[in-house]
Amino acid sequence: MATSAQEQQLAQKAFGMDIIAYDPYIDPSKVIDMGGTYTAVHDDILACDFITIHTPKTKETTDMIGAKEIAKDERWRKAYKLR
Repeated sequence: MATSAQEQQLAQKAFGMDIIAYDPYIDPSKVIDMGGTYTAVHDDILACDFITIHTPKTKETTDMIGAKEIAKDERWRKAYKLR
């Protein structure tokens, strides 16, 4: 996780939030050491109430989470009024 994501994680922990992180480029122990849960499955993050994305805009990251992914979870579908 990049520095801004690490700072975000610390702030969220201060508010009692559980942290679930997905990052295919880091060692999962970084997330675990900071008290979070690492997931290797992109879809797991849609179970979260809040999602923050900290990534440069690249071909791989553009549209990383779009209508197709949001439509997989009923709560997110309702929030974005997707059918």
